[in-house]
Amino acid sequence: MPGSRPEVLGPRRGGAVRLALLTALALGAVACGGTATTGTSAGPGSTAVVTTAESITPADTGVAKKVFKADDTDIRVVSGEKFGIRLPEVSGTADPWRVASDPDASYLEDQGTSFKAEPGAAPGAPGQREFKYRARRAGTTTVTFVRGAGTGADRVTFTVTVT
Repeated sequence: MPGSRPEVLGPRRGGAVRLALLTALALGAVACGGTATTGTSAGPGSTAVVTTAESITPADTGVAKKVFKADDTDIRVVSGEKFGIRLPEVSGTADPWRVASDPDASYLEDQGTSFKAEPGAAPGAPGQREFKYRARRAGTTTVTFVRGAGTGADRVTFTVTVT
């Protein structure tokens, strides 16, 4: 009928539909390795979905992993979890990021490194160097990366706590 709206868009059922959709999105975020919470934030019918920690699902494994950046120096992961540490870098430079002090191998297993430039970038364009690890068992260790040499070298240390 002209001027009438389907019942599903009404205030009661519309709120339930929104809640169902937000819950599905939150569950999808968790299934992809992110974290999500749903709950009432501003009153009845108001739901917030929060996703934290960048997570990616490598196409070759189907397993999500967390990715931390240079300003995320306090890392918390669970035993068995795979994660990466990404540092900005220009491909082909004489001073790539490298490990200056390895983490304790009883807590973290080295899974290799990779470099990823922006899509469509020319050779030598900026990108990110990713150092990949798998958490082995509960404990705390540090890993330090350095780029350059001498007193002008860039240096960053990450503290990794495995639970």
